[in-house]
Amino acid sequence: MRNRFDRQLLKLNQEMIDMGSLCEEMITAAAKIVATRDKELMEDIFTMEEEINQKERDIERICMKLLMQQQPVASDLRVISAAMKMVSDMERIGDQACDITGIVKKDAEVL
Repeated sequence: MRNRFDRQLLKLNQEMIDMGSLCEEMITAAAKIVATRDKELMEDIFTMEEEINQKERDIERICMKLLMQQQPVASDLRVISAAMKMVSDMERIGDQACDITGIVKKDAEVL
């Protein structure tokens, strides 16, 4: 039983890393969009936003499954609760990168 729980925690960790990497890509892309007004990159960032939203749902699902099925205590519970907090912050980072892109896109249309 504990082996399964440990595998699920590893999967949670990997999903968090993947989502963090995607956020990093979005921040880099948003900065590049501000500098270059690259329309193709603008479309990419909107696609990445959808991926971020899906990752958030997937990670929350993993966390809830771990909480309900395994009833973790101590350090495991702290890891899961921290993941739930971080995932909402990372989703917000994705939203903000998307918002920056939207502002640049509107600005480019005006000019």
